[in-house]
Amino acid sequence: MAWFKKEKTPKAAPARERKITIPEGLWVKCDNCKEIVYKKEVARNANVCPKCNYHFRIAALPAGLGKGVYVGGVVEGGNTWATSADISLDDLRYSFAGLLGADTIAGPVFFAYAVGESGSTKLYLTVGRTF
Repeated sequence: MAWFKKEKTPKAAPARERKITIPEGLWVKCDNCKEIVYKKEVARNANVCPKCNYHFRIAALPAGLGKGVYVGGVVEGGNTWATSADISLDDLRYSFAGLLGADTIAGPVFFAYAVGESGSTKLYLTVGRTF
């Protein structure tokens, strides 16, 4: 018996299976929770991660200006009362705001338009980080 002699015949290689191709761009990874999410599910959810509510950018800024452009909205309800006995959910005042933001090299830039319950409107422009 030789040390390097093949006594058994090698097994036949398995027949080639069909290669399945998956199209690119079907999935997206959330930058916040790191979950892999179906891209159409994110689009149906207004570019918001269904797992952690992270807002994906809607467009990219030109190189050197920043990272991305974002759209958001805010609904607020509140009031002030003289004493804790006066607190009631029936007399809450509401406001609504829509905003457009960009993550630039100068920091975040937000432009918002808000409407109060009485019909008063406000425009806001915020540049840079708030303290």
